[in-house]
Amino acid sequence: MNELEEAMAGTDIDKINLLTSSCIAIATGEDKDGSSKIAYKELRRYFINHHDIKENLPDFIRKCGDSAQFWGYIKAENGTYAGRRNIIWSAFRPLTDYLENQSVAINNDTPDIQQFYSIRTGVNKNAHGFPLGEINEIFLKIYNELRRDGYFDEYLGSFCVDVGDIPGKISDPETDIYLKLRKKLWPIYQVGRTYSEDDLFDVIEYLFTVVSKPLTGQMHNYNECGMHWKTFSKKEGEKFFHERINYLLSMYQEPFELSTTGQILRKAEDGFDPIFKAGILSDNSNIKSRVDAAILKYRRHGSTSDDRRQAVRDLADVLEYIRSDLKKVMDKKDESDLFNIVNNFGVRHHNDIQKNDYDPLWLNWMFYFFLSTIHVALRKIKAPS
Repeated sequence: MNELEEAMAGTDIDKINLLTSSCIAIATGEDKDGSSKIAYKELRRYFINHHDIKENLPDFIRKCGDSAQFWGYIKAENGTYAGRRNIIWSAFRPLTDYLENQSVAINNDTPDIQQFYSIRTGVNKNAHGFPLGEINEIFLKIYNELRRDGYFDEYLGSFCVDVGDIPGKISDPETDIYLKLRKKLWPIYQVGRTYSEDDLFDVIEYLFTVVSKPLTGQMHNYNECGMHWKTFSKKEGEKFFHERINYLLSMYQEPFELSTTGQILRKAEDGFDPIFKAGILSDNSNIKSRVDAAILKYRRHGSTSDDRRQAVRDLADVLEYIRSDLKKVMDKKDESDLFNIVNNFGVRHHNDIQKNDYDPLWLNWMFYFFLSTIHVALRKIKAPS
């Protein structure tokens, strides 16, 4: 799939990130292959037809029916690339806030697990984590426990020995999960053992949207029926589910975790965990949201090389945005070397002189290098002394 197809198959956040990037590409002359013009048209049509989102769209998206009209608008608004980026970021901020509920919060805290002898010494065959089959078994135990304790009653319904099935907010979970995940993954207790990694992570993300902690209810003693819950807390349910799933994922042989917003992300490389916990030291919401979106795009489970390249490009755009301030806190040569990487390694521009044949490992390096540079630069700009 190309970038547009992936965004259309993904979340609204994916779509708005691509629409924002497409607008910037059109506004700064980077749309060499015309893909941004196509993305603008398709994504605009999508959001215009969603009335709950339409009111938060930038005025120029509502008024400019195609990329040509948008180009006419943006070139008249500002004559510089940096100025146009600022206009676009500012205009998309209300919709970003609406979709992301402020900036993306990622909680990297997972329970510490004491390592006993065979694990410490490496002689245990599972010293580096359980394989997927074992993880599926543990997941089923966690799911069944939460189901028994009423954590899915509000949305997925419950059972009573007197009246049978009691529907929840989602009257037909099997159909709902099939339509949203486009796979037959229900009932979980029957097919969960055969889940692929993608299946498991899809189901975890789905369950995050339908979990809530039971608070009050009435005990039905007949035939040991159990509690019939009446009130629930979505926030507390998500918190508890987040903790239990990250305990599970901490035992997996692959490095993943569940964010506090319910998305499976790849864990940080060794030693880089603090950089994701550190706050962006800036009062500019555009910078914060852009960096947060880039981190999410880079770390999300299933992200492609194009996704990661786009995330690096977004960080490069932030560096370009603060370049005038960077010159005040960096040596001229250091600043020149930084933007040589930004502009000449097939990240932001697309032309014959770009260096595109480098090992993918260097893309990983650029992501962490750009992100680290942004953190340091913003701190130097905030307090030069």
